Amino acid sequence: MTWLKNMFLIYVVTFVSCGRGISYKIKDYKNDLTEEHINIPATRCYLVPPKGFEASANFTGYRKGTGSSLYVLEKWGSSFYDDSATYCKERAALNGETIIDYRELKAAGYPAILLHTRINGGKEVYTLFFGDSTFSVLLLGMYPAREDSTGDAVAASLETIYYDENKLINPYDHIYFTIDESQSDFKLLQFPSRICIYTLGGGPIKESSSYAIAAEFPGSDGDLSGEEIFEIMNMVLQRFSGVKLEKPHQLKVKTKMINGNPAYEVELKAQLENTGVITYGLQVQKEDKSVLFLGINKSGISLNTEDFKKLAYTIQIK
Repeated sequence: MTWLKNMFLIYVVTFVSCGRGISYKIKDYKNDLTEEHINIPATRCYLVPPKGFEASANFTGYRKGTGSSLYVLEKWGSSFYDDSATYCKERAALNGETIIDYRELKAAGYPAILLHTRINGGKEVYTLFFGDSTFSVLLLGMYPAREDSTGDAVAASLETIYYDENKLINPYDHIYFTIDESQSDFKLLQFPSRICIYTLGGGPIKESSSYAIAAEFPGSDGDLSGEEIFEIMNMVLQRFSGVKLEKPHQLKVKTKMINGNPAYEVELKAQLENTGVITYGLQVQKEDKSVLFLGINKSGISLNTEDFKKLAYTIQIK
């Protein structure tokens, strides 16, 4: 999971110093769709991959060896303006980053920010961030600072970005499980990085909103304790939000069968950013595949938790 931790760290710190230094306009990234363009799976984005890179089996994007990658995160139902304002706040606690270049432009016809930064560990990162009031897209290209040719390839690839706002996406075509949303009031809101996010009616997530997450996770050998399942739940939650559950109590664990597959069901109370929440978890396993479903109930209403179960019980592993 080292690659995931590294990419998530970059995702958090890339925008530490937005607003510092010089901001200026450059040529917009406006492209026609060509035969060389490839659709990034489970997104509406197309680009010409960097030379020498290949599609990653572990994350949405491309990689070259162990030190270079181009990571793509598309957020539906989000706002580029809100997200960019959040990312550009001063984060004094996160330092050690040098901004080489900061530019404002349009990418694929949308407002965009392009950053070129150097981070700790001898890495450089190109970040292209664009969207409107209904979505945001983040592309992160990381490579060893000494490899100028790789950096040039990443930069050239970002310039080819194309976005098809009318492209229809079925998330379940890109992951090894399905969920039947008709059985619950929770509906799919977003599908960032192969993580399904569900909210009541598919509405936006607000500070007081209850929501659920479903994600692929490696299968486990042998039985799991409640504490181990809790740790897995936190790993998935941090992938989505960067925060984790703390001070778990009243933890209850059950074993059951879900559509012919063994599963662990967990209910507990915990703290999430100093707020008490009721948490529901279900891990379903089939051979070496596993799906982790996590419901965060911020309302304290038991009905939400029952709705989580209705949704989770429909998990089918392909």
